[in-house]
Amino acid sequence: MSSISKCNPDEYARIAEAILREDLESLMRTFSTEERVELWNELRKSWKKYIIECSPTIPKDVDKIYRGKFRFAQLLLAATFKFLGEGYDDIVKMFKDEEYEILRDFEEYKILDNLSVDDIVEFIRRREGKVYEIVRKYYEKQYNMLDRAWGHLIGDLAYMFNQRYKDRRKKIEEAVIKYVKRFGLLPTISEIEEAVKKVVEASKFRNEVVNEASKKLIQLEELGIEERLEELERRRRELLSRLSDVEERIVKGAEVGTELVSNLENAKNEVVKSHEELEKLVSSVEESLREAINALG
Repeated sequence: MSSISKCNPDEYARIAEAILREDLESLMRTFSTEERVELWNELRKSWKKYIIECSPTIPKDVDKIYRGKFRFAQLLLAATFKFLGEGYDDIVKMFKDEEYEILRDFEEYKILDNLSVDDIVEFIRRREGKVYEIVRKYYEKQYNMLDRAWGHLIGDLAYMFNQRYKDRRKKIEEAVIKYVKRFGLLPTISEIEEAVKKVVEASKFRNEVVNEASKKLIQLEELGIEERLEELERRRRELLSRLSDVEERIVKGAEVGTELVSNLENAKNEVVKSHEELEKLVSSVEESLREAINALG
């Protein structure tokens, strides 16, 4: 058995793990530029070795975790060069400005690590201070909605962001929910309350749309749309048969009573009218379903 089949990803990720144990501030404050460049080179070497030797031999779900660790460690180091204005453009340009922005914001949230949910609620109530500004910005940037605010992150990074900062996110969101339950949505709402209010209103609208669509679907079932369509098809075939009979009699020169012609015309009009009613009803349901899908999206 080849040695490659015995891959232990932890052996390849030691440098990445060491970097991930630091936060952005400690990397910038305790490591010199030269030391961080050295770390970067070692990290990239380990990363390339992992990709070639280890990644193909391990399950995809495990590989995703380790790829995320390498990518996040690289982002942390690259961010130190960017935020300190040290140059190294070849390193800095490996990540997008949006990725640096999200990283800086969530690293700033470390102030919450030593606070309880009740502490955060009190800061929100006062509407002042660093903690309040952090919570306000969290909702302003919609960081509570991963699919919207985190769309700039590639899969590996998004996974690591969620893993690294999930406790901070949870604490913020629990504090806001607790604040709303305790103090309600006041007439003079703050930016945080406005964000929460919009979420509540959106959920209410979504429920209304879904309920309306459900009502229309029930209405269709109650009307027996399938039975009505079958009846229309039966009547259509009957009408065509009778029209063919009249046409044949006309061709043969036979007299056709005005009453028969009138009855056929009325039947035709009735079928057309029924079709139009059904088309309007189905269009209404389709529109409600589209609104429901958009609201859910």
